[in-house]
Amino acid sequence: MKILKYLLILILFLIVVTIGVLFFSGKIIESKLNTKETQIENFKFSLGKREITFDNISINGNKMGPGRATISLKRFFGNMFDKEIYLNEVEFSNVDFNTLFAAPDENIDKFISKIQVPAEKTEAGAADNISEEISSLESGTNDVLNFDFITQMEDLEKLKREFSDTQDLDTKIAKLKEISEKSEKIKKDITDKKILINEKIAELDSENIKALNTYTDQLEELNNTIKAGNVDNIKKITFIDRGRDIVQDLNISLKTAKVAEDFYKSNISAKKVILISADQRMEIFNTGPDLGSTTADYKSKDAAYKITKAENSELYKIAVTRDKLSEEILYENDKITADIKYTKINFLPDVSDIVIETKLSYNNDILNIASNNSVTDEQENFIKESIEKIKQERLAALSEKYNTENTRINDILDQLNEKEKELDAQISKLKVLTTSSNIINTLGE
Repeated sequence: MKILKYLLILILFLIVVTIGVLFFSGKIIESKLNTKETQIENFKFSLGKREITFDNISINGNKMGPGRATISLKRFFGNMFDKEIYLNEVEFSNVDFNTLFAAPDENIDKFISKIQVPAEKTEAGAADNISEEISSLESGTNDVLNFDFITQMEDLEKLKREFSDTQDLDTKIAKLKEISEKSEKIKKDITDKKILINEKIAELDSENIKALNTYTDQLEELNNTIKAGNVDNIKKITFIDRGRDIVQDLNISLKTAKVAEDFYKSNISAKKVILISADQRMEIFNTGPDLGSTTADYKSKDAAYKITKAENSELYKIAVTRDKLSEEILYENDKITADIKYTKINFLPDVSDIVIETKLSYNNDILNIASNNSVTDEQENFIKESIEKIKQERLAALSEKYNTENTRINDILDQLNEKEKELDAQISKLKVLTTSSNIINTLGE
């Protein structure tokens, strides 16, 4: 009888404890999500849906934004007294990836800052635009140059003779008004034409400066090509061509690994963490020491990032792939190495593609860069010959093109200046016609 009594008391106790745990389960979950490493805002728990929602979770100081998470009650009750909270899936629905990738990390940021990216190369093809613009100016200038005020000046002289020949005062007054109106009309037409000429002169002066700047840019581009083609400088091509891509890849992949590491070190153990924005998605799998290897995937419009961390390891292995460029990165605490492989297509005219391999090693605030390439001795000699040929032929072609463009512009300027002189002469002649003393004397007769 006593045994039944004690058994009944035990059953009642377990029922009370179970009800209490169920009642306070939300509070228990919330308390586990508010630690030194994690903080949760506006926490809500639905026991029926086995789901929690929140306005934000901060992981190691990084705000991840609003989201939801599903929880396994079996695992929750089985590990209720553990420090960790075990979740099936966590989804953050409005992540600011720009802020996430810009989040400060002393070691990663120092490493990135030590990578020197050369200035962008001058884009080829600008010279063709100059030639087209000069042709357009030549066409437009023809309209300005085609003018003739001789007929109007002859009409004005005819009015003057008619004024002198008549003795009728009314007729003289009428003719004098016609002379005044005609001369004002001619003067306005000449002034308008001079304005057009001066506008064209200004356009041509501007085009002359543009042609000179383009020629300078192309010489600089040629100089860079010659320097890059120097076999001793081939290793620099990777950073000249793709330096900005490499820096972006290193930052994104290392910061993604850092996010995975922050989850790993927090008390959140989740089978899957999803971070989403309008057009971006990152997935992290197994964010806990007891869940096996941790992996993370992130894709941008140009590149794919794969991050892996073996179980019971501090080392992250990262693979980045994009067009003609790949990076294999090892990241462990304050040590970072990156093996970069870049395929340079159309290295030089008549020179096939080459593969340039560059290794970055960063440790104790020191960055070392070493490069190898696939150039054979035969290719090396051919490259040197090609560089000299490019230098001579391209320099001659650029100089000839600039001289031709400069001559075309100056020819148009000479024509415009000559026409302006003709207009000045017409204005002087107009003054003689309109202020002739013969008109005044005749009027007084």
